[in-house]
Amino acid sequence: MAGAIPPGRNKYDHPDYLSVRNKGIVEKCIFCEHRVKQGEQPNCVVVCPAKARIFGDLNDAAGEPANLLKKYKPMRLQEEKKTRPNVAYIRSFRPASVS
Repeated sequence: MAGAIPPGRNKYDHPDYLSVRNKGIVEKCIFCEHRVKQGEQPNCVVVCPAKARIFGDLNDAAGEPANLLKKYKPMRLQEEKKTRPNVAYIRSFRPASVS
């Protein structure tokens, strides 16, 4: 249909992302930049039922994310591979034992 939006199209302003996704290409999360620019939280933070995700400016020393990273030793996935991860994990996870 003429004028139809192509599948996988997102109008992001982020310089690393095209508006039409290439099939088979893995991209890093941009934390819903379009929402953050409007003063909103990323969708993953909003919909997390356990409220386990926290988003904010790490340069704000008084902010919750910076305080939590000071309080707990953070871990980032594959940091040694120079992937420049933006997500820090501050607690370990162990599944509950099944009785």
